[in-house]
Amino acid sequence: MTPEQRVHMTYEAFNERDESTALAGLAPDVHWDDGGGHMLTDNQSIAGHWREQWQNADAKILIDSMHWDGPELILLATLKTKNSDGTRASRTIRNTLQFSGELISSMTISMRE
Repeated sequence: MTPEQRVHMTYEAFNERDESTALAGLAPDVHWDDGGGHMLTDNQSIAGHWREQWQNADAKILIDSMHWDGPELILLATLKTKNSDGTRASRTIRNTLQFSGELISSMTISMRE
């Protein structure tokens, strides 16, 4: 599986709330930016963060484009949320991904609009 295919599989699984498939795309020693200034470093923390996003904001990430910048894969995406009060929001995010073999070893959020 190519890194691009891995990213599509992982993000699609996130959108479908398929936690186990999404986590399978991550390296055991992954570093995952939670978007709130914290770096999560284990699957249990990441899964808890995702569950919170799904419950509180019904978050979905739609990939707009990907390109390589040296060893990093830059992902531009649209984050769509629907809050419990019914309000909806959409914003562009930029994720910088690194890999260990086929698995995502790091994801940082480096830009928000």
